[in-house]
Amino acid sequence: MALTDDDLLQPIAAALALRPRSSLQELAKAAGISRATLYRFASTREQLLTQLSKHAVDMMQSALNGAELDRGDPRQALDRVTDAFLRNRDLYSFFFTHIWEEAIKRGDVNYVPPEWMFFEESMDAFFLRCQRENFLRFDMPATWLNEVYGAILYGAARAISLGRVAPASAHQFVMDSFLRGVSADSMAKRT
Repeated sequence: MALTDDDLLQPIAAALALRPRSSLQELAKAAGISRATLYRFASTREQLLTQLSKHAVDMMQSALNGAELDRGDPRQALDRVTDAFLRNRDLYSFFFTHIWEEAIKRGDVNYVPPEWMFFEESMDAFFLRCQRENFLRFDMPATWLNEVYGAILYGAARAISLGRVAPASAHQFVMDSFLRGVSADSMAKRT
């Protein structure tokens, strides 16, 4: 059986999300291949990170497109996007870990690669739609809702990787944690 890019990149993404400074030997071991096989795939760490970044961007775009955030019931759209990101949690974790590593390297903690801005823009627009349709509370900016959701999702992906949360439970945990704090109903309960 021939290995696909996804067969190689998923476990490498998982390893890098937990240990960003892993050596190529450690990454080959994580992918269950020899260092020589990894070398044929990517001869340098920089080349591997470039391929992995492109793969992560492609996955994120595919997840956002597949979730159809502008269609139907906002709750169902949130379910779809949460499911898509959790199915690809290793790439999702790598996506954000790598952005952070790159930001530190550049000395600018606000740095986001231009080719990755689609994620923030898509999710900001989705959360604004959720507010307009009275699904999510409107007393917080949509950008804040995006930050909170992203942090919860990253936390779930990391908790699964560390064995602290069962993958089967993560979707419901993300949805409950997010919606109980930001749903329009939660505002009425406070007053």
